[in-house]
Amino acid sequence: MRTTVDVQPSRASRMPFRLVAAVAVLFLFAMGPVPTSYGQGYEAPPPIGSWRGQFPDNSNFDFYLQADGTCAYGATGYPPNVGAASWKATSQGGILNFMYYNAGFETHLYFSVIWLDRNTITFSDGQTYKIKMYRVRQ
Repeated sequence: MRTTVDVQPSRASRMPFRLVAAVAVLFLFAMGPVPTSYGQGYEAPPPIGSWRGQFPDNSNFDFYLQADGTCAYGATGYPPNVGAASWKATSQGGILNFMYYNAGFETHLYFSVIWLDRNTITFSDGQTYKIKMYRVRQ
């Protein structure tokens, strides 16, 4: 006849594991919440500076944004639309809210901006066009 013996670890052998587990839990609480992605918490800066892009018909498009929010955009060689901009950052770019007056009425345009590198962005109105723009050296 075979007998089975349950072997339970002694209380002394369980003590180091409990101590390590308690220290690990305290460490994790001290570190705070764990981010769910590497980009969490990072907000892309606004595209301050002078930018130029080209449409498929080879016409150029200029965009200017100053640190104080003053903004202008338009086709190269024509009077630009000038107004004020606000910036809602995301991890890769943001939404630029451009406000200007047109025939006495306040007009808002929203542009999606995605940083490709420090001198290149994609600039899109979300419906009509999406162009790659390059920083213009001054």
